[in-house]
Amino acid sequence: FSRLWAWLTGTEATHALYRPFGVAVSSDGRVAVTDPGTRLVRLYLPKENRHLEVNEGLTAPLAAVFVSGLLVVADGTLHGFDPSTGEPQPLRWKLPTFTRPTGLALDTVRERLFVVDAAQHRVHVISLSGGEPTTLGERGEQQGAFNFPTHLAVDERGHLFVADSMNFRVQHFD
Repeated sequence: FSRLWAWLTGTEATHALYRPFGVAVSSDGRVAVTDPGTRLVRLYLPKENRHLEVNEGLTAPLAAVFVSGLLVVADGTLHGFDPSTGEPQPLRWKLPTFTRPTGLALDTVRERLFVVDAAQHRVHVISLSGGEPTTLGERGEQQGAFNFPTHLAVDERGHLFVADSMNFRVQHFD
């Protein structure tokens, strides 16, 4: 099948995306694409005209974000990688226990990393300057509660937006 795919698309199967799920872009133009179908993160380095396959210890990478010189990937837990080489790097922050992290977002204003855990129905808040992680939400339908949240984003003012998937809404936190 891979030879047929390469013939049809004109690309080598080794560089093809199978099930792209998440995208992250760094301030210097690097692009990370999570692909749980291939158990890889494709890291594109356009200034160097090359790409890397990041796969050390990954089984189903769903989300990625560039944080303080690291590529952080959500894959059952959080993994850190050097964004220039793809080599594993330790994370420098205190982490909570995750069940199924599916989304990541960076608040550069307040130096926080948000991690949505769909199975726990909450958002974990990790301080990049140290300190204990905190959480937002619990399972439910009321404001501030979640039912299988999946993705999130932070705007330039530090406002958090959470896709509360099974409550069929997006919640906004200032």
